[in-house]
Amino acid sequence: MRSQIYIKMKLFNFKAILLALLLTSILSFSQSNSINQTLFGHQLTDANIEFIDHSGVIRCGSVEYEQYLKALHPKRATTEDFESWIAPKIQEFKARRSNSISALTTIPVIYHILTDGAGSENLSVSAIQAQNDQLNLDFSNNSGSSYSVAVDTEVRFILANKNAQGVALANPGVNRITDYGEGPFSDLDLQNSIKPETQWDPTIYLNIWVAKLEDGLLGYAQFPSNSNLPGLDTDEGAANTDGVVVLASSVGSLVNPNSLGDVYGSGRTLTHEVGHWLGLRHIWGDTANCTNDDFCADTPDASDFNSGCPVTDSCPDSLGNDMVENYMDYTIDSCMDTFTADQKARIQTVLANSPRRIELGAGDYFLDTQVFLYPNPVTDLLRINLVGFSSFPENYTVYNMLGRVLFEQPIKTTNDLIVNTSDLSKGVYFIKITANKNSTSLPFIKN
Repeated sequence: MRSQIYIKMKLFNFKAILLALLLTSILSFSQSNSINQTLFGHQLTDANIEFIDHSGVIRCGSVEYEQYLKALHPKRATTEDFESWIAPKIQEFKARRSNSISALTTIPVIYHILTDGAGSENLSVSAIQAQNDQLNLDFSNNSGSSYSVAVDTEVRFILANKNAQGVALANPGVNRITDYGEGPFSDLDLQNSIKPETQWDPTIYLNIWVAKLEDGLLGYAQFPSNSNLPGLDTDEGAANTDGVVVLASSVGSLVNPNSLGDVYGSGRTLTHEVGHWLGLRHIWGDTANCTNDDFCADTPDASDFNSGCPVTDSCPDSLGNDMVENYMDYTIDSCMDTFTADQKARIQTVLANSPRRIELGAGDYFLDTQVFLYPNPVTDLLRINLVGFSSFPENYTVYNMLGRVLFEQPIKTTNDLIVNTSDLSKGVYFIKITANKNSTSLPFIKN
């Protein structure tokens, strides 16, 4: 009798275990499928489907967005067209830069915060400043990379202090938009109405939309285009949506993380997406093979994305372990700290050649005019020396390593080319000189 009871109890326990496993599987399946499996009407990439199972979010929607743009605008450059166009220009950049003085590109940024004015998406000025500080730390190679190929991309992001009409902003870099409520917003809501209706001139500003997003999406960016490829439209039909979109809870920094963002709340989603906006591809090339599909020879080949922060080598015949610290992988925010020299070359080449990016770069004035600073280092008066100029630049702006504006000055006479640095503390600063809507930035050291 006891043996029969024992057998029945074992059968009951076995059935209970099977039922629990079945319920767990159903729950897991339900959670992984609660997120829409499409973006912009296109099936998610294999990487994004797999990442949902790993992490419950879509790390980046830029590949699906590019598929959508190509379907909407058939003359938009294919990947092959774009890479064939940019490859020789990258080589030209490398050859030219080896014999010239480096100069920074400073990009005015406007954060469009979509909010009802009260929710968690209505980020504070300090949160936006923390995010912008993190962006500058990352692009300047000041986030602690241990790689010898890690470099300063020579791009900085400054919070816009005026709108396109020249009116000063009460909160630099911040444009709160309450017309659409708090969200969450779908991909097509943003694409079809919100972005075109709220975008600031993309030849002057980097537009960043910050919002609650549907479908677990952390962010996406519009990849740069090229208008002088044969057979392509002038702007390839996508100028009024150009910019970057990020989830509000991803906005923050390592020092001041967004508590709602968990492991993705320290600002690296924006660093990743701005990388796309400046022409970088995912480090594994969105393929499942060990080829150099990100078109950067100094990033080890990888056959897939990485999540978390592992030590792994998915392509043993490559340069070494997967560069999981690269901003263009899918790892958690605290893992990322690297842009490489070849990635910098792509970024700088895009800024020098791609529509709406080239206007944010130096422009013709600074191709014809050489700019020098002396003495450098400086203790008191810094002089701006212009060689070959036909007219004065419009103004200069001095800002610190984090891109914070310290002061600015219109340039009307030669006396205005003398910069008084006596009130600055010791350290490294940058001076941005603007002419004809273009600018160049040079570093100087205050002793």
